[in-house]
Amino acid sequence: MGLVCVPDTIEEVALAVRNAASAADFVFTSGGVGPTHDDVTMAGIAAAFDVQLEEHPVIRAFLDERWRGPRSPARLRMAQVPAGTEVLDTNSFPVVRCRNVYIFPGVPRLFRGRFESIAHLFSGPTLSSSSILSRQGESELAPLLEEVLAQYPSVEIGSYPRWNETSWEVLLILEHVDEARLAKARNALLSALDSERLMEVQERYQPD
Repeated sequence: MGLVCVPDTIEEVALAVRNAASAADFVFTSGGVGPTHDDVTMAGIAAAFDVQLEEHPVIRAFLDERWRGPRSPARLRMAQVPAGTEVLDTNSFPVVRCRNVYIFPGVPRLFRGRFESIAHLFSGPTLSSSSILSRQGESELAPLLEEVLAQYPSVEIGSYPRWNETSWEVLLILEHVDEARLAKARNALLSALDSERLMEVQERYQPD
């Protein structure tokens, strides 16, 4: 599925979640879970699964016991979640899941912290990644990527164009659980690229 950005409307969130939940094993939402009028993620997820919002007792208890200040209607709205939602962790603000949708705050630091608290739920084979940075355009790269994927269909290849200080460049990221197969696909792609416009190769790629 990849990344999908939607506006703060219940209908748009519901459509995106419904499509993603039916196409992927795991769906992660980011943002829209606060107390303000534009925080509609919970309502959107409820609409996606055709269920009602309801107050979750664990989240309500968390708000009552650990958050200081008045229990305003806006604050208590944060205890409203789609029916059937599970609370996975309460070390900080509760991490929740509705079916295969994991619901996170939008602030990057908070997202990372909440995810790390449940990362053990996603244990499995570790993906190995390589990256190639090239000044060739995506339209020129497209047929080359297709040729490599025809040889190595189990290897995932992502293409990410970006602008540096002087020109466009394309970051290619290859992923596979088998490092040997990843290396073969990487070498096949490198042999097809224009070496004069090749900028950087990382056999073991780690995102910033």
